[in-house]
Amino acid sequence: MMAGRVQVVLAALLSTIACVTAQQDPQAAVLAAGGSKDLAAAIQGAMLLSAALPHDDGPKPSQGQENMMQQAAPFIYDSYSLITSAETNADAALQEMKTQTDVGHSASGISEAEMLLQRAQGKASQGGDLMRKAVSGFQNDVAAANPMAPQPAEPKEWTDIESAQRRTRSKLSAVEERLEEAKRNAKDSGISLISVAQEETAVLKNDYQDKQDDKLLDFLSHY
Repeated sequence: MMAGRVQVVLAALLSTIACVTAQQDPQAAVLAAGGSKDLAAAIQGAMLLSAALPHDDGPKPSQGQENMMQQAAPFIYDSYSLITSAETNADAALQEMKTQTDVGHSASGISEAEMLLQRAQGKASQGGDLMRKAVSGFQNDVAAANPMAPQPAEPKEWTDIESAQRRTRSKLSAVEERLEEAKRNAKDSGISLISVAQEETAVLKNDYQDKQDDKLLDFLSHY
């Protein structure tokens, strides 16, 4: 019984292939081969689904390029987090000056926001450099292999990282403007701002992480 069913299915599949080649009706071919209506409908549905799904048969990035892009992501996401913290400090300072509450603390908040933005800029720059190096390397490899080939589609993960980089840059610009507003208000209020250099001496910096970041960039630069 089972062998007979397998033969029917195989015959149906062969007939389907033949009718697709001849641009005939696949359902009719399956039925003609002795298959059931359910089988015919299932095969036709699978064929339609296969045709609708995207087929990515184009060139793929090298492992080195993938590594660079994956290492770019933490820099970009860390940058966004630092920018968010800077925004919180700048907004708090503005609110303190507006309500005249704990005005003396606003200078420290502005200085800390400025320091956070500087670190965010550095990480965004590192992530952006890695990202651009991966993308340009991929594009150059494809162009070298076939100059007439159309521009290949980047992996979805890459487009997500590039989108995060754009959002980070946009937020950085907005928070920089917010910080400048806070600094102007402080100046108008006669508040003496703490320099970033002074503030940094009071903040515990993660020197180990900075050194690890430098080692990582040096390693990836050899790809």
